[in-house]
Amino acid sequence: MRARGLVILALGCGAGLVPALCCATPSALGLAWFMAPGETNGLLAQRSIEREWPVLGDSGVARPRPGERSALAAMAMSAAIPGAGQVYAGQRSGLGYAAVEVAGWVGWVLLKRNGDRLRDDAGSLAGTPADSASAWSFQRWESATGGDATQLRDLYSADREAYYDAIGADSRYSAGWSDGGAKTRFSDLRHRSDQRFESARWTSAGLWMNHLVAAVQALRAVKLGNMNVDLGNHIELKAHGGLHGGRPNLVVTLERRF
Repeated sequence: MRARGLVILALGCGAGLVPALCCATPSALGLAWFMAPGETNGLLAQRSIEREWPVLGDSGVARPRPGERSALAAMAMSAAIPGAGQVYAGQRSGLGYAAVEVAGWVGWVLLKRNGDRLRDDAGSLAGTPADSASAWSFQRWESATGGDATQLRDLYSADREAYYDAIGADSRYSAGWSDGGAKTRFSDLRHRSDQRFESARWTSAGLWMNHLVAAVQALRAVKLGNMNVDLGNHIELKAHGGLHGGRPNLVVTLERRF
């Protein structure tokens, strides 16, 4: 089905029609349609364009124009590598998403490494519990409480992290420490390690969010880019989108270059 219509040289929508500013440069001439609410004239220029539009009942599928990019490919690229879809769409914003991704991974690695180091320092401070000279020992605890440390010995062999949590946080095992200062330093190291691991988890969540946002923005970039039509004779129809006053705004311009 063929449809004949008029393409306005500059049209703003979304935030409402507003007066546009004419501009002319040595390399490009932009013409605009001045129309305030209630006015019916002021059309500076117009052009009649014929284009095939798919309608219900058509059996064929519209072929992509030369140079048109795939929105799904751009979205998939940025979902896998943030910024790749934007670069594919010809937008420099992809470099920003890539920089966030690299910085996020570097931060995640450093946080995990620091958390592991603090964990190791805490373990070294507590020492080997089978050694009575360690900061915490089975023998010292049994002598002070008269209890049986068999369960703690089994826990130390099976789950080292659970053992450290027990001697550091459970007051029943405080008697196994050589002094209160050693227990305080041990608990502080473990707490700082937990903070690093928590920050690493939030960083990981931020990385996933960067993938999601980059994919959506890449899809939008290609959709807008594919609206730019080369009409021949150095005339181009371009679309630009964004926010204006907190509301979505779409501006379509017709340019002639000479």
